[in-house]
Amino acid sequence: MTARPILYIKLGEKVRELRKRKGWTQGELAEELDVTRTSITNIESGLQKTTVQKVLQMAIALDCESWDDILPPFSPNLQLEITNDLLERAMEIAMNQLLNGEA
Repeated sequence: MTARPILYIKLGEKVRELRKRKGWTQGELAEELDVTRTSITNIESGLQKTTVQKVLQMAIALDCESWDDILPPFSPNLQLEITNDLLERAMEIAMNQLLNGEA
């Protein structure tokens, strides 16, 4: 069996904690995110990689007020890199919505 990266394990623990705090089942979170319950099980177990966009969707669905609520602690350089990726993705989504007349 392949070793699970600590990042995925810690993210999964946070997702499970936040989901339970909200009183949701894995199925309810899966429905909110339009994924399978098995995907949520695998994310919570640290077995499944997930996209930055999906982490953003989880943070919103789980009522996170900041990234610190869902993301495990990182080194400052990695945290800056992730923040930049998130900002780029958010801008891409906003631009697509504007171009498609959704905004």
